[in-house]
Amino acid sequence: MPDAGMPLARAYSALATRAEAGDREAAERLITEIDACRDLPELTRYAIEDALRIRKDQRITEGPAAPEAAADLASFEARSGEVAATIDARTLLCAGIGDHRLGELGHWLYKAGELGDAKAAHRFGSGSWISVDPGDAIDDSAIEFWRAHALEMTEHALAGGELSASVELAVSFYDIPGLAYVSDDGGVSYLHAVLPRDPVRAAAYLRVADMTGVCQGCTTYAMQMEYAAGGTAAADARAEAERICTTDLAGRCEHMPELLAR
Repeated sequence: MPDAGMPLARAYSALATRAEAGDREAAERLITEIDACRDLPELTRYAIEDALRIRKDQRITEGPAAPEAAADLASFEARSGEVAATIDARTLLCAGIGDHRLGELGHWLYKAGELGDAKAAHRFGSGSWISVDPGDAIDDSAIEFWRAHALEMTEHALAGGELSASVELAVSFYDIPGLAYVSDDGGVSYLHAVLPRDPVRAAAYLRVADMTGVCQGCTTYAMQMEYAAGGTAAADARAEAERICTTDLAGRCEHMPELLAR
């Protein structure tokens, strides 16, 4: 394994070789370091804004509220110093790394997900790492790969313990008024862009979310959708929810008996 702190441009090939051979730690390190490099421009912009704020706040310390303002300024300057140190470290880490390498983030999220990292699988599936809206018609192999594997990886994440993926799957299969999903990393989920509208599967995942305790009361949403869909929708959704709970989430659906009866 390349030494910690080695510039990513130098370590990349060795890490990639290890990750492709099944080394989950190498894949996760690639994710962490690519994230750090992708975030560096925004972090630098924030640091510049902070420096301007410090210069402005220094004037306030000369007025009537000087003691309180000075304390606030000292705290802010300390935080700014930590940011500056982070920028310095990341600048060294990211020196010489090409944009094409940073664009391979999705591949390593997928690889780490394959190797058992449920959070990486969930992040890959949501598409929150994509900097361009995948709903647009663009020719990008990374996005096309995501389109082909987004559902698979999100289901894999759910089975691996990322229980909030049940809510994401539900709202991605169908627009549910009053219910939304926000990814753990604060990014936008694009999963809905690649899934068909399917109220039965949406209802099934809502039931799963309720049975695992992730979204208490979501069975009520599911029942409303099943009623609106008519036919065998209710029976089909309950059957699919039971399959997911018994096959993929064995032991995690604590409330299955009472909620499946509804």
